[in-house]
Amino acid sequence: MAFTLVADNFQERLNNQLITSTDSAKEILVDRTTENRQFLLQIALASANPHNGAPPVMDAVVYNDRPGLLQALDPYFRVALHDTALGIDRLIAFDAHGETLINFETLPATTTISATYITNTRQLHLAQTGLFQSMRQDMPEDPSGFSVGEVQAAILALPSETDSDVSYVILAIPIYGNQSPDEQHQFRGGLIIASQLEHLLEDARTT
Repeated sequence: MAFTLVADNFQERLNNQLITSTDSAKEILVDRTTENRQFLLQIALASANPHNGAPPVMDAVVYNDRPGLLQALDPYFRVALHDTALGIDRLIAFDAHGETLINFETLPATTTISATYITNTRQLHLAQTGLFQSMRQDMPEDPSGFSVGEVQAAILALPSETDSDVSYVILAIPIYGNQSPDEQHQFRGGLIIASQLEHLLEDARTT
């Protein structure tokens, strides 16, 4: 799983923090990445939810089904909010052009909004990032039906609902498929889970 960094100073900060952290802190960071990767795969491969009528997540991404994605992803983000082992701050679905379809974001305790999370209305434009370009090129060798690619990691600065830009450690998974039998199997978008970089560094410092 390769990391794409937005700037060298983030790499330096992360490396320095890991060097000075205890072995137990390093284990926590590694374990969190492993847990988050499994959680992301679970979301991407989720089938239809008969309880709320949500479609399979891959179907919703391939067909750019925003209402379906809202139904399908909301329960997973609610679970993540109460799981400190995951430490997830954002859950994002995006289309084949790098535009966001759904963008869930936790809110800081200091906010005046009486909610723990919101659907961020700011449009993200991911098409120019190295992470997005890598996912576009990561086509399955034997494409058939809907499928997912390899989970990739990055550190990116994303606009937040309450701040300008916030640095996040990101795990992303590409989704591939065709919208009709006559269409070629191709990259259709993907999913991102993101944790604030400062939160991860703080966990390392206090462990």
